[in-house]
Amino acid sequence: MAALKQFFSGFLNRHQDKLWWFHSSYSLLLGVGVMWLGTKNYAYLRLAVFHIAFIWLSSLALPLLARLQRLPEDWRHRLRLLINYFQRNFYQQLLFFILPIYYLSATWGAPNMLFVLLLTVSALLATMDIVYDRYLSVNRRLLAVFFAFNLFACFNVMLPVVWNFKNSFALRLSAMLALAGFISFSLTLHEVKRRDRLLLIIAAACCWPG
Repeated sequence: MAALKQFFSGFLNRHQDKLWWFHSSYSLLLGVGVMWLGTKNYAYLRLAVFHIAFIWLSSLALPLLARLQRLPEDWRHRLRLLINYFQRNFYQQLLFFILPIYYLSATWGAPNMLFVLLLTVSALLATMDIVYDRYLSVNRRLLAVFFAFNLFACFNVMLPVVWNFKNSFALRLSAMLALAGFISFSLTLHEVKRRDRLLLIIAAACCWPG
């Protein structure tokens, strides 16, 4: 039994990157299925609130988890990967669901098509397990921008489609919510001095559309 356990452990350690990329390919195919669903029934957008809430709360909790000395470092790492796994899946479901909605409302050559391209890149990043785990999730600044952008994209669709808000009001409210999400991430940047953190928030507020 011990030899079998050692064999599987060694196999996973040697091929874990290949297995993660295989999982990323599977996630991409699943995302295509979610895109098809997004063109059929917009009612599923109501679930987006719970997805976003989990991503937001768990992202804010990760820095606290990293400093929790009661848990061994190995377990903290495993717990972080588990949280990342759920975050990636929720991002994939959200982004691939709203992507066809934005695409159908965009015009080739117009500025809104650039937004669709950025949303496509964001959705693809959510399927890349290694990129998300090793680079995006450990960089709080990038993660803050990533979350704020996707939060804006989701609510900008959800508010008019699900709750019949006017498009102009939904755009402004989505921008405000995204800025609030960005600020909440910025406040957890303990490695950044308070003055620099404030300047970062002010700069984001000045550049944000609204």
